[in-house]
Amino acid sequence: DHDERLDARREQMLNAGWRAETEALLAKWPRSARPFGSVGYAQMVRFIDGQLSEDEMRATARKATRVYGRRQRTWFGSEPGVDWRPTRGELVGDPGLARIEAWR
Repeated sequence: DHDERLDARREQMLNAGWRAETEALLAKWPRSARPFGSVGYAQMVRFIDGQLSEDEMRATARKATRVYGRRQRTWFGSEPGVDWRPTRGELVGDPGLARIEAWR
C-alpha cells in the first residue's frame, strides 16, 4: 500500500542520518531557504529547533507526506497519458519486459 511505502521511506531516511544531514544544511543555509519549508524538512527543522518532540515530528511528517502524496495522485490522475507504474515486483522478469514492449 502507498502509505506503508511512504512510512517505510521516511523511517529509512531517519535511520540513514536525515537529522544529521538537515543539521549540516542548516549550518550552511538560513532557515528561510525554501527547501526547509518542504514536506519532511519543515518538520525535521522544527524537531531540531525543539519545537516538536521526535514522536510529534514523525507524526506531522507522516501526515504532511500523505497529504502531499494524495495531491500528487489526484493531479497525475487528471493528466492525460499518465501511465501508472506497478510495484517493482511487477516490473521484474517477463511481465515487466512485456509491459515495456507493449508501451513502446
